[in-house]
Amino acid sequence: MARIFRGLPFLLFLFWPNSTGLFAQDWTGYHSSNYAGIHAVNYNPAFLAGNNYKLDVSLIAGHFQIQNNFVGLDNQVIFEPTRTGSDPDFNRQYLRFSDLTQYYSAYTNIHIQAPAVLWQFSPRDALGFAPSLRVFMNVDHLDRRLGRLAIEGLDYPPYWNYDQDNVYMRIDAHAYAEYALTYARTLYNDEGLVIKAGITGKLLQGISAAEFQGTGFTHSVQNTDTIDIRRFDGELYMSQGVANQSPGFRFEGGPSFGVDLGMIFEIHSGNYQKRGLVSQRNYVRKKGFLTEDETPYSARFGFSVSDLGVLSYATDPRSAIFYISRDSIPIDEFNTVGSVADLGTFLETNYPGINSNDSSFSMLLPTTLRCFGDLKFIYNLGLHAGLQVGLFGGRASRFKNSQLTQFVLTPRWEIKWFGAYMPFGIDELGLFNWGISLRAGPVVVGTGDLLSNLAKGYVMGSSFHFGLRWVFPLINAPLRNPGCNPYDRTYRSFTFIKKKGSKRK
Repeated sequence: MARIFRGLPFLLFLFWPNSTGLFAQDWTGYHSSNYAGIHAVNYNPAFLAGNNYKLDVSLIAGHFQIQNNFVGLDNQVIFEPTRTGSDPDFNRQYLRFSDLTQYYSAYTNIHIQAPAVLWQFSPRDALGFAPSLRVFMNVDHLDRRLGRLAIEGLDYPPYWNYDQDNVYMRIDAHAYAEYALTYARTLYNDEGLVIKAGITGKLLQGISAAEFQGTGFTHSVQNTDTIDIRRFDGELYMSQGVANQSPGFRFEGGPSFGVDLGMIFEIHSGNYQKRGLVSQRNYVRKKGFLTEDETPYSARFGFSVSDLGVLSYATDPRSAIFYISRDSIPIDEFNTVGSVADLGTFLETNYPGINSNDSSFSMLLPTTLRCFGDLKFIYNLGLHAGLQVGLFGGRASRFKNSQLTQFVLTPRWEIKWFGAYMPFGIDELGLFNWGISLRAGPVVVGTGDLLSNLAKGYVMGSSFHFGLRWVFPLINAPLRNPGCNPYDRTYRSFTFIKKKGSKRK
């Protein structure tokens, strides 16, 4: 951190999450499960209707993701941190820099779901409540040479005395809590077609937010001690929690409201009957384990829009609107800057802009469009294809975060208490990701890119998720137990394959 800070102090904000501990498609792979229950509510709220649980209580769940397309870390650093960390030539030995494009981006997404509950209270209706902590950070349109000089502490002669122009660059960070109440309903169920819809209303609690943005950025590094900044129109907005480096669970932003919307269409083939929203099928025991098929669709399609909303924050007085146009700026001039608040004060004092700060600013939520298709095959195999598009990206929108746009293809095998999922994905950064997720009883653990990171030999991102649940499956089935609730699906008795000379149990 010290070396980066010395190399390019006005980019301190870029590395602010590093100093405050934030770096540590939600639940990638597991999101395709028919047994995700309340964990699927953020993917599409309509999943709660007609699911496999009468009651599903999530004790704790979380998703962590960080991705960039600029620099990768050699796997040796992970497996041998002591040896590699003491190498004086660490950057050149263990960092891999990409030259795929001129401008680069980075994303951080943290989602911690507090204790949450799903209650399916009728054959058609379900309610869910899922409070969560959300943290996002986006770095957009960072010049490749600028990033390399920052990491090298300006000690990279190939990029000295080189005029670098960057039309714009932006870094946004936002942490907030949401208290989400979901209602889902089966709207239509006839002739093999089922239509479900869900809506989530959210009470939003802002924790902290900040943005650093620059336009018309033209500069040239002379050496490790001096830089020319011929033009830099910039702004640094921050809430009080960021300025004081003391975010906490208080309503620093808001309160405000958000919403998620989703619909799902299912095609049910085979012997479909209108008794209770599920097709009546016999369960058979083959090769020693139960071939369950509690979700009777053959094909499923859906779409959702999530995180529609905005949170407003009071602008901390140490924020800055600034304009820099000066040659031969000594790097030592920034020695007094020790925090992002110090940076704002320094810029406001030494490089004041024409305009003053607004008294407040509003952060857009990371609004995301998702659509998917899902096919079920025999022997509990399935294939899920999902596209996630982060909206409101690009130069036009200020004060916003965005989800990573990505396409994920997930083969899966699952029964009631076990499941295995293997997502293959490609994202807007041009990165291919290959992961694995496992579900065993109440425990879920997985990653969206572990296998691809091992195969490549270096890491440009990491994705990890987990969950611990207390589930109450539907406990009866109308075909085998007449008179029970029609949407209960678990069979108390089983039909075995009848062989010649064998007796049916």
